Amino acid sequence: MTSEEPDNSQLASLDSQTGQYVENSALKAEISRLQAELIDLKKMLLAHTECCGYSRICSHSKSPPCNEKNTAASN
Repeated sequence: MTSEEPDNSQLASLDSQTGQYVENSALKAEISRLQAELIDLKKMLLAHTECCGYSRICSHSKSPPCNEKNTAASN
């Protein structure tokens, strides 16, 4: 951590001194939501890459990967 980056205790005291606690909490919640969404997108990209490779365009977008689709279709 550099001297420019405050630690959490410094941020907490800054929040109480400036009255921006609610705004900072909302930003932290949004960061958490975006991080969770990023994890989901990475999983989807990995599934797509395993199914279709890097260069193919497929139509399963947010549906199950090709392998699962093909298995379900053959049952």
